[in-house]
Amino acid sequence: MRSAALGRSVVWQRWGLAHDPVQALALPFVATRTAQTATDRLCAQVESGGRLIRLQGEAGVGKTAVVRRSMTLLGGGRRRISVAADAGGWGAVAAALARCVSLAARESGADPWGLMDRVLRVAQLERAALVLVVERVTAQGDLDAELAALLARADARGVALGVILAERSEEGGLPVWDRADERIWLEPLTRDEAETFVRTKLAAAGASDSLFTDRAFTRLHAQALGNPRRLETLVRGCLLEGAAQGLEIIGPELVDALAGWNFVQPA
Repeated sequence: MRSAALGRSVVWQRWGLAHDPVQALALPFVATRTAQTATDRLCAQVESGGRLIRLQGEAGVGKTAVVRRSMTLLGGGRRRISVAADAGGWGAVAAALARCVSLAARESGADPWGLMDRVLRVAQLERAALVLVVERVTAQGDLDAELAALLARADARGVALGVILAERSEEGGLPVWDRADERIWLEPLTRDEAETFVRTKLAAAGASDSLFTDRAFTRLHAQALGNPRRLETLVRGCLLEGAAQGLEIIGPELVDALAGWNFVQPA
C-alpha cells in the first residue's frame, strides 16, 4: 500500500486538513437522527428518574459518543455523573461511583460495598442525584444482580441513583431485562446519515470542499454497513491511499478496493 510511505502531517495537508479527521480526541458529536434520538431518550430517562437504562448496539455503532454527549447535557447542579468500565471488575464500578461525591477509592480499602455505602451516605447528606455509567463489552455475567443490589441500597437511603448500561449486544441476541429497565437500541446509520457523519468530521478538520463523490459516499455506507467506527476506518484508509495516488477526489472504486483492509495511522 503506497500510503505507508507518507507521514501523517503530509497526508492531512494534502487534503487541506489540519489533522486526522477521525482521531479519537476532540471530535464533534455528529447529531444524526440516530444519535440524536438515542441522546434525547437517554437524557429524558435520566431526568425522569430512570433507575436502569440500557443503551445497546453492536460494536462501533456510537454508544460512547451518545453517552459522552448525554453526560455533557445532564451534568451540573445536584446531578453527579461518573463512568466505569466493567473490565475493571466491581471494584472499578465502586471507584467510579465514589468519584461522583469526590471520595477516593482507597478510603474503603478493598471493600467495594463498604465504599458504595459511604458514597450513598454522602449523597444522602448532600442531597445529590447520582448517575453511574457502566460501559461493558457483553451483556453477560453477574453485573445485573450487583447493580440491582446497589439500586436497592440507594432506594433504602432515599438516594436518587440512575444506572446507564452501555453494552455491546447484537440485535438477534438481546438479553432478557426487567420490565423496570429502559432499553435504547442504537441503530446503524442510514446512507444519508453516513454522509452527514463523514462530512461533519471532515469539516471539523478543515475540509472546505467535498473529498468524496456522491457515489463514494454510497459505497462508504454500504461497505461499512452503516457502522460509524467502520466508516472512520475506511475514510482514513481512503484518504491515506488517495493522497499517495495523487487523487483530487475519492471515488467509489477506491472505496471498494480498500474495503476490508486493516489500516494503521501513518507515522
